[in-house]
Amino acid sequence: MSHHIVRPKDLVQKTGLSRSTLRRMEIAGTLPPRVKLGAYCVGWHSSDVDAWLNSLPLAQQAGDQP
Repeated sequence: MSHHIVRPKDLVQKTGLSRSTLRRMEIAGTLPPRVKLGAYCVGWHSSDVDAWLNSLPLAQQAGDQP
């Protein structure tokens, strides 16, 4: 299993959610914690993202949140 960093743009594409929605989820504690890569650079561990996506109900996995 390859572990890499998922950047915000890739997370938006993978989830179908906007950056602002992902940020709200992060603040609410429903998104895995981000990893600070530099002064203005963040990402998420791919294994954390995959585990998070697998734990969501199917409707949320498709990006169809109410």
